[in-house]
Amino acid sequence: MDHPGPPQFVAVGDTVQLAPRDPDPDMTYQWSILDLPEESNQRISSDEPVIDFVPDTAGRYRIGLATSDEEYSLTIRAFPSEYAPPNDQGGASGRSGVSARPGASGGRSGAQPHRSGSGSVGAAPQGTAGRPRLQLSGTVEETELVVHADTDIPGEAESNSDDITVEFILDDRDNIDSTAISQSSQTLRIPISAVGEKVRVHAVALSDTYSVPDTIAFSAETISESMDQ
Repeated sequence: MDHPGPPQFVAVGDTVQLAPRDPDPDMTYQWSILDLPEESNQRISSDEPVIDFVPDTAGRYRIGLATSDEEYSLTIRAFPSEYAPPNDQGGASGRSGVSARPGASGGRSGAQPHRSGSGSVGAAPQGTAGRPRLQLSGTVEETELVVHADTDIPGEAESNSDDITVEFILDDRDNIDSTAISQSSQTLRIPISAVGEKVRVHAVALSDTYSVPDTIAFSAETISESMDQ
């Protein structure tokens, strides 16, 4: 399996190192950008197994990796640089501290990437006290998987949910049709019929800065067991 891994959450200007899992010296690799924010001027065309990528504007990027055997895609969500956590140093990836709990095919190099819109969240809101915290929980409800995000802001006795935005991203490795999901405020719903062997949901909370990402996973086995109860 050469997939370069889970989605990444970073700030504009951060350096993200991309690599296939366990690179094979006998395998050929080709990186490209499949989708990018409308205002981005970034391009990738590299056959090196390990590359550095620096997002130049806020939004979602979908990076393609074509190998001798397969094609993969990886989502990178870049927030405006002013949202970078205070302890972030220049060039550091913003996805450290990802936790995981149970609970799209790409094109080859040379294809024109699809413009997906700027994805900018605008100027950072004022009045929050620190880096938000996020914890995901998941349940199986009849025909849907439901993922809920519990959020708060350290230093505030009562965090106003209007000051915290939650952004969910499905793991590219699971090939879930994103048009099938629905989201309202801090809850994501996925039809069970859209899930294959596994679905992993990643999320961050956003206030003055973005939180450490959290991840929750549902397997076909755990879904079946929950439905049988």
